[in-house]
Amino acid sequence: MSGTLGSLYRLFLSNIATRGRLIGIRKSEPAAERTRSKILAEGRKKHRITDPRTLESAGFMAVLTNLPADQATPEQILDRQKLEATACECYQVVKDEFDRLLG
Repeated sequence: MSGTLGSLYRLFLSNIATRGRLIGIRKSEPAAERTRSKILAEGRKKHRITDPRTLESAGFMAVLTNLPADQATPEQILDRQKLEATACECYQVVKDEFDRLLG
């Protein structure tokens, strides 16, 4: 998958340092244009000038993960359909357990 990048960053969440990877991929031009349109509309609504860098970044999707590079490639992480299926499955398991415990 061309256009991917992966880098290691130190993040500070609630005063706890953790490592993660920021992975990005270029959106399709129609998807990027829809995002740019939303950003420009929001700027007009609030009477603000939109920074050109914001419009440029609208052409990319970024995902922050703590999965080590040897466990998942950027392509695997950015596989939206698989990610969505995994998240939905995990959500359902947690919801079912929560309902069982409180139900």
